[in-house]
Amino acid sequence: MLVVATNNFQGAATWGDLTSMIAKAKGMAGVVTDGMVRDVDGICNVGVPVFARAPHPIVPSRTDRGKSTSP
Repeated sequence: MLVVATNNFQGAATWGDLTSMIAKAKGMAGVVTDGMVRDVDGICNVGVPVFARAPHPIVPSRTDRGKSTSP
């Protein structure tokens, strides 16, 4: 089980289908986060349980360190 603490950051998603695939490959039983997730359908298809605050369409960028560009 992986616990991802984001200090309730809600500006961008912190978990998605790619990270779920990595978690599955590593043998993790599930993920719990106080952050947001994206690619909900993909996460469900991977089959690793993910418990998160809510879905969020914005992903972190390598140039802005996760700051949201939406209003």
